[in-house]
Amino acid sequence: MRKQLKYTLKQISLAYNWLFDELTRPIEMLSSISMFLFSLNLLLNNTELLKLDSYSSFRYVTPPELWIIFIQISICQFLATAIPTIKANKSSGYCLMVSGAVWGWIAITFTMADTAILTTAPVTYWVLAIFCSLAGKRLLDENKKYECSSEVKESSEDGVR
Repeated sequence: MRKQLKYTLKQISLAYNWLFDELTRPIEMLSSISMFLFSLNLLLNNTELLKLDSYSSFRYVTPPELWIIFIQISICQFLATAIPTIKANKSSGYCLMVSGAVWGWIAITFTMADTAILTTAPVTYWVLAIFCSLAGKRLLDENKKYECSSEVKESSEDGVR
């Protein structure tokens, strides 16, 4: 039983590593573009969208100015994804974590309205929230490993001189 549990945990770990090694950038791009378009739509069409049943709960929890902040977050995330440096990677990881929280908040807001059972909005936004959070954590963990290994190389090179 213990051997099977170890094997299962190892397989889950390998799947997690593979998934987030390969899909971190696409998740970042999907999140930033989706958040930008979603927030821009709610900023520009706020009064019309709040009349719809599925968006009615946004009336109680968001001032329209909040969407400007979400647009800025999405732009920061997009720029951090496009720049291939270690500092941009770190910023991108933090942006992904914040985006995960924003998507979770949007999912909660959609579920506050009594949406129809076949509405995909809450599920879609929860999936985005989970994937953004996990990808952000993975990116930050990989950055820590890279920074530690580069510090070890620098300190060993300094000792040789």
